[in-house]
Amino acid sequence: MDLKGSQKFNANPQAVWDALHNSALLQGIAPGAQQLEWRGDNSIEIAGTLELGPMKQSVRGTISVPESNPPSHMKLSVTRSGISAEASIDLVPDGAGTILNYDAHANLSGPFAAAEVLKPVVQSQLNGFFSRLSEKVG
Repeated sequence: MDLKGSQKFNANPQAVWDALHNSALLQGIAPGAQQLEWRGDNSIEIAGTLELGPMKQSVRGTISVPESNPPSHMKLSVTRSGISAEASIDLVPDGAGTILNYDAHANLSGPFAAAEVLKPVVQSQLNGFFSRLSEKVG
């Protein structure tokens, strides 16, 4: 599954970068997140419930951050049973604001394989997440 999108922020790249590293803020806007906490600069511990249409599953794990170039680029990676995914987030100055671009690719198997048909739902959830982040940051 491939997902791409962008979100306009009325804040500079550093403010958006800082928001992307604010555990409490992210936990409050991530759907189903019961725990979301940065561990240093290169991993995020997450626990909660993943809902994709009719599919609902508890998740707990670590998202690694193998690339980080503040305040403009980070790459996220997760591998757990049924999911192997990578996402890049790039922050581009846009006048006094920022454009956040994301590009994600996931290989899904097992119970998650059906999620491919729910791609519009997943895309909508990602867009909603970044929209809520923009509302909080500016």
